[in-house]
Amino acid sequence: MLDFIFIFMAIIISKWAFTNGIPRRYFTSNYITFWLAFLLAFEYFAESDLKKIMQVVLLVAVLTGGAGSLYNLKYIWPKTLKPRAEYAREFESLGRIGIIGNYWNSYINSVTNPGQIIATPDDHSSVRNRSMAYEVMKRDTFYIIRDGWFDVFPDSLNQFGTPLYKNGDEFRMGDCFVCKYRK
Repeated sequence: MLDFIFIFMAIIISKWAFTNGIPRRYFTSNYITFWLAFLLAFEYFAESDLKKIMQVVLLVAVLTGGAGSLYNLKYIWPKTLKPRAEYAREFESLGRIGIIGNYWNSYINSVTNPGQIIATPDDHSSVRNRSMAYEVMKRDTFYIIRDGWFDVFPDSLNQFGTPLYKNGDEFRMGDCFVCKYRK
């Protein structure tokens, strides 16, 4: 329980956590620690009616949580049970390309074939690997993903010191709005 308390307090008072909006993923260790402590305490109950009632309650909670997760994926977000990698695989048909998008729509689209598709977040997002951004800019063909970044594709934009110009109409691919750009 001390681990739970200290980690929780470290997250709450951390400037980094506050800057990032304190996402739920920061509390993963707390979830694990809490449930380990709970299960250890649960094991110390004597064989009694209380333990049997608690077992039924736990079983119902686990089954409800499992069904709730599937319901959330199917009907709330992302509203599909199709794996994200299947959407990302659609980009392979475009050949050797570079992709620029916001943080959440860039890296994921290169996971199926990183030798063929290099992706990076736009230069105003959190770019985790600057060398990948420069590799993207070396590509002859670029695609911009506007989801979470633009409402409409601009005619031109500047990324990593390189001017890019719209080269065609937008289309839908990989569950994203995409448009080809050129240097």
